[in-house]
Amino acid sequence: MKRILLSLLVASGLFATAQETEQKQDFDIISVEVGTSVGKQIGIVWEFESWLHKKESDYKKFKSSQVVKLFYTADVLKSTNAMVKDVDGKGFAIELGSRTYYNKEGYKGFYSGNYLMGGSMQFENSNYATVGDAKFSGTYTYFSFFSPEVGFKFNLSKKLVLDLHLGTAWLIEIKGKGDVDNRHFDNWLFRTGLALGYSF
Repeated sequence: MKRILLSLLVASGLFATAQETEQKQDFDIISVEVGTSVGKQIGIVWEFESWLHKKESDYKKFKSSQVVKLFYTADVLKSTNAMVKDVDGKGFAIELGSRTYYNKEGYKGFYSGNYLMGGSMQFENSNYATVGDAKFSGTYTYFSFFSPEVGFKFNLSKKLVLDLHLGTAWLIEIKGKGDVDNRHFDNWLFRTGLALGYSF
């Protein structure tokens, strides 16, 4: 009799674990993303299930994920200063945030999100537009607490996903170094992105 009760107890535990695994659908997606933000960007994105789901009723209402993005940035950063136009720069950017998917069946379809973002652009020996052989060098550094986006994720197959998104950001600029004068850079950004990812 004890063996039967023990077997039933173990079986019920395994069944409950299997059901929980089926409902939770843990996932990780690694993507390569190209886009525009502070210049043109290319980088790696890691998206994983959020730890914010504290109870099963929350999970049934929406799907939430955490996102980490690391970018290499290389582009022309435009300035409103008439003497400094189309200055070439290179740098990096980091974004940490979360997404909410409005689809109860999985991490796909329409979503919205917001990020903490920061980065730096380095300008070295770029020509001034109207000052002959004079050179422009310096560092532009920024961060943002407000960078919302909306997007749509397509499942191309069981493992491959395509992600399209757009948004905006309000930049808080750290005092520039060298010739960089933050007064001549726009604080509002329009951002876009296209990512191809693999789900684990």
